[in-house]
Amino acid sequence: MSKRSRRDPKKATPDRSVPSSRAAAPRPPAATPGKPAPSVESPRTGAREKSPRVVIIAVAAAVLGSLLTAVVMSGSDVSGPGPSGAASATKTGGACPKGMTRVPAGDYLMGVMDGGAADEGPQRRVSVGSFCLDVDEVTVEGFAACVKAGKCSDDHLSEWSADGENFAPNPGCNWNIEGKQRHPINCVDSRDAQAYCGFIGGGRLPTEAEWEWAARGGDEGRTYPWGHAPPRDQLCWRGDGDSEGKGKRTTTCEVGTHAAGDGRFGQHDLGGNLWEWTSSRYCPYSGEPCTDEGLVSRGASLVNDTDFGLRVTRRSRELPTHRLFYLGFRCAHD
Repeated sequence: MSKRSRRDPKKATPDRSVPSSRAAAPRPPAATPGKPAPSVESPRTGAREKSPRVVIIAVAAAVLGSLLTAVVMSGSDVSGPGPSGAASATKTGGACPKGMTRVPAGDYLMGVMDGGAADEGPQRRVSVGSFCLDVDEVTVEGFAACVKAGKCSDDHLSEWSADGENFAPNPGCNWNIEGKQRHPINCVDSRDAQAYCGFIGGGRLPTEAEWEWAARGGDEGRTYPWGHAPPRDQLCWRGDGDSEGKGKRTTTCEVGTHAAGDGRFGQHDLGGNLWEWTSSRYCPYSGEPCTDEGLVSRGASLVNDTDFGLRVTRRSRELPTHRLFYLGFRCAHD
């Protein structure tokens, strides 16, 4: 079935040392009220030296600066290279949960002006706050932990459904398939996805605007998650360059096995493998009244075989009850 598809800041450590001398310094003249204390010559260098009062003030300022630096650094952690070696952006909201990296805040023109599908325009300016995003699509083993904890359901995880009422077994579903523990979980509806994201500590599905901002590489405005080069072997798909040959792929790939396709903030598989649920309703960018109950999915999947479908602006509509072998998710966190 086809589907349309960090920079470690240099930690400035204030110099806490204060020039000292064992030689006795001349007693400084008394200060006149309201005027700065006069300086004296240094017995070591002959240079003009500040009075002890000024030195004490300087020491206090240095110590205070050191404390402020420590406070700022503890509240604004800066990541080193992410899992793929991509430098993560400066964190502005604290450390992310394990398995996530922080995407910086920003604003951008969402969608495309021309050359895209009808639902990718008109462009509109949106603002996105800083948020954390999963490095990988949620895996089968990850979802299994949620099921074991009693927070997620394993009902229908091996079945296909277009309406949430009628189900049919599908060999493309990864649940309970030997050797697929590190493959992304698929055949999950939006409720399953939301339940898992809540299970991992107050997480959630990303909004459509957040997803596109991360895939664009923030202000880099990438065409594809990895940059502007056409898709070839950077992803898991049915197009030219795939390891199984054009048009031959029938299953997902293990997460994180296509490093050349990594995004700017360290995410794997933002393009290909699985389409990903977002929390946003499928509404027009024009701002017209929206009554559509569908949700937006992003990222394209293993069934895509054209460059057009892999662009970061590409949207797809899913009913919240859809269970598809080419649809999965990753979580976000504030």
